[in-house]
Amino acid sequence: MEKKLMSPVVKGLIIAAAVIAFAVVTAIMGVEKSKNFGWVQYVLIIGGIVWACINYGNQMEGNVTFGNVFAHGFKVTAVLTCIFILYMVLALTVLFPEIKEQSLAIMRAEMAKQPNKGDTEQMEKIVAGVSKYFVVITAGSTMIVFLIMGCVASLAGAVVAKKNPNANPLG
Repeated sequence: MEKKLMSPVVKGLIIAAAVIAFAVVTAIMGVEKSKNFGWVQYVLIIGGIVWACINYGNQMEGNVTFGNVFAHGFKVTAVLTCIFILYMVLALTVLFPEIKEQSLAIMRAEMAKQPNKGDTEQMEKIVAGVSKYFVVITAGSTMIVFLIMGCVASLAGAVVAKKNPNANPLG
């Protein structure tokens, strides 16, 4: 009987579920409080992708190459990124729309603290521009950060995954 492999889609969905659950908890806590726990989300993502790579190497009994494992990890990253961005757009527009206003208020306060803050009119123009494209800016920056982290985690996972030095992935 042939072993059933867990696909990158399933692994990506599992990691996305964990990251989304954490994001919901921090959103309920509030933006100001969740800033202190933001790094935990990154640990979940990187740890999950490394786990996916190691799991893939084990499922293939080490008959993999560095490139095979990296590709598997990056596929997991792609699924995770897509699912999280869908959640994030839904959260910012429907579930937790107050996050946008809280974030803009924090942005105003941080801009006011700057020594060369300029005039208030210019500051409000900047905040209005960010407000108009808040979801797009947030989704784009999240995608870039997740893909970079996923690339690094896939590289790390490919390094630590069990590999047979005489692996023949075609045979």
